[in-house]
Amino acid sequence: MSLLWSRSSRGIRWSVATAQRAREIALAGSDMLMRARVAGRSPDAIRNVGACCVRLELLGTKLQPGGWTVGLRAPSARGDGFVAAIGGAPGDHRRGILDALVMARHCEGGDQVTFLGEDALERWLPLGAVVEISPIWQETDFFDLHRQFRAIDTDGSGEIDAAEVGQLLRRVLGEEPSEEQVAEVLSAADRDGSGTIDYGEFCERAFFEARLSARLHELSERAAERLRVLHAGEPWKGALTAAEGSFAALVGGTGLEDGCGEAS
Repeated sequence: MSLLWSRSSRGIRWSVATAQRAREIALAGSDMLMRARVAGRSPDAIRNVGACCVRLELLGTKLQPGGWTVGLRAPSARGDGFVAAIGGAPGDHRRGILDALVMARHCEGGDQVTFLGEDALERWLPLGAVVEISPIWQETDFFDLHRQFRAIDTDGSGEIDAAEVGQLLRRVLGEEPSEEQVAEVLSAADRDGSGTIDYGEFCERAFFEARLSARLHELSERAAERLRVLHAGEPWKGALTAAEGSFAALVGGTGLEDGCGEAS
C-alpha cells in the first residue's frame, strides 16, 4: 500500500444539509425497507485508501450490483432515525454484500460530515446486529472500468498522462500534489515505460488504490447532487424539516447521540 493513497479518502465529505436530505428521503421510502446483518468491518482495500466502512450482509432481497446511497436504521434508533451511507454492492461471488461508508462523523470546525471511523462503527453497529436499509439511489456504472477510465482521461486521448494523474490526485487528496507524487503514481502503473497509463495498465493491480479512491470520491459527489435533486421535488421542495446544517438534528434519534459521530 502506498502512503499516498492511505490519505486519499480525506476529501469524502458532505455538507450536513446533504446528509439531512438523505435522512428525510430515506424516511419517505421506509415502506420498502430491506434488512441486513452486520458481517464485518472495512476490508483491506477500503483501509488501504484511508476509508472505513461496515460490511452488511443482505437478508432476503439483494441490492442490484452498483454504487448505492442508502439510509441505515440501527437497532438503537427510533422510527425516523435513518443515517445516510454510500458504498458498493458487488455482483460477483460477493452478491448480497454492501460495504457502506456511514456519512455521520462531524468534521471539526465546519458544517460538513464524513464517514464514521472504525471505533464509532463498532459501538454503533456491533457484529451480528440487524439493521434496516432504505435504498435511495443506485449508481449503475459504479464498477464500469471503461467509464471510469474515460472520466480520468479528460482529453480523450486514450491514455492518462502526468497532467491527468495530477488532476486525479488533486481531487482525492484535496490539495496540490507534488511532482514527486505524480511521478510515483505514474511510474507504478506505467509498465511499458511510455510515460502514460493506457487502459490495460489502468486495469492492473498497481493502479487499484487509485481506481478505488477515485470511484469512492465520484460516488460521494454524484450522490450529493442526486440527493439535492430528489429533495427539491415533492414533498420537500428543498425545505428541510429540521434546522439546516444542524448536526444535532442530523444524529438525533439515530443512536449516534452518545458522541459516536463527533469529530475526532
